[in-house]
Amino acid sequence: MHRQLGDLIAGLRGLQDALKRVEEQSRRSEDKSDQSLAAVHRRMDEMVNRVGRDRANRDCGERRRFGHEADC
Repeated sequence: MHRQLGDLIAGLRGLQDALKRVEEQSRRSEDKSDQSLAAVHRRMDEMVNRVGRDRANRDCGERRRFGHEADC
């Protein structure tokens, strides 16, 4: 009976260790995903800013062409 309890305890410890490894891998995966998502958002922000700046410059050029430089 003592041997069976020892085997059971050893098995439970093995399961705990395996669960800890799975949790750690999951955390690392989430961290990588968060970093990737942050990079995508940063690139999108850069693109929006670039498009907005280009649009403003183009609109200003149009206004200047029609003599409305004070609006730029």
